[in-house]
Amino acid sequence: GVTLLTSSSCLLKPKMGNQQPGGGVNLNCCGGNRKGDGSYISSEKIDRPTLQPPMPESYRNLTSSQQRQWHTDDISFVDGKPLKQDKNLSAKTTSSIDIYTTQSDLVLLNKAREQKDIRTIVQLLQSDEPIALKDGVIHPWASNPRSVGALACSQLSIYASQKNPQFLPEFLKSIPTLVELLRSDSRDKQESAVIALDFLVDQDESVRKAMVRCGAVDALIQHLSAPKDLMKAAAAQILRNLYAGNHEIQMRLLTFGCVPYLVDLLNSSDSDIQYDGIQCNLDLVLDTSQRVIPEIADAMILKYHILKRLKALMTSPEEDIASEARRAFVILDEYNQQRQVSNIIFN
Repeated sequence: GVTLLTSSSCLLKPKMGNQQPGGGVNLNCCGGNRKGDGSYISSEKIDRPTLQPPMPESYRNLTSSQQRQWHTDDISFVDGKPLKQDKNLSAKTTSSIDIYTTQSDLVLLNKAREQKDIRTIVQLLQSDEPIALKDGVIHPWASNPRSVGALACSQLSIYASQKNPQFLPEFLKSIPTLVELLRSDSRDKQESAVIALDFLVDQDESVRKAMVRCGAVDALIQHLSAPKDLMKAAAAQILRNLYAGNHEIQMRLLTFGCVPYLVDLLNSSDSDIQYDGIQCNLDLVLDTSQRVIPEIADAMILKYHILKRLKALMTSPEEDIASEARRAFVILDEYNQQRQVSNIIFN
């Protein structure tokens, strides 16, 4: 059957830590794993929903024994007579899920999962073969997959969460397709791709470089205004891994009008998003020498009033949020005072 995703928290992953030299984020440093929830996705076995497909007309005319034979022996019947199974028609049952598809991609995905065949899973990211989950939710906030490609994204997330270096070559091959799925018209594909990229982005520097080369920055920017807060937060976290310490990408986000969306994360009622939002804004406004980037700081302070929002979070009952808010406030307030002094002197 298909291994579904389960969660012990409401966000994609543990809280990210502070910026590492050369990009990326150290999950083990101060500030990482804020609540100690552990890895977001596991392959824990849970009750499986059943795929409920339409059956062909000839199937409905079969006796019960013929229907059982049709499933188990890959034999189809017309007018009660057995015929060789159509190449474009496959139907099987497993102990955990009933499968009927017009092609065999879902069967291939099941086999690839059982065999830990990452290469095939990556190839199936492009599959548009439809699936339907009758019951159950496989992710706390993302839409249930409606295609094999989206389901393959979910399976890829499981392997990415294990951080096995032997999978890295196949992970790199998945990046172009995942970025393409970010631009899909299907919400389930968009959200599944974000989840997969969120697990892949801190695997290795080569993964982050591949994301940038494939256009992930521009593709993720459009999701900062997604209707779901956790989708916005996930997109912001991936972008954070890409823009931290990269002046060109930091300025690109400023040019594309991303600052208000990142500042708005501080207004969330979700404490995890508040905490991540503080770090996302700090990593956007600081360069590799931890100096404030004036253009970005001016936008945050003068246009989007980040100091007021940080001051409110300084009174948070959660000490880690209050502490991070104080740190960010001190950095930006000091810059703001220096800016005001400079304006007085030169005016």
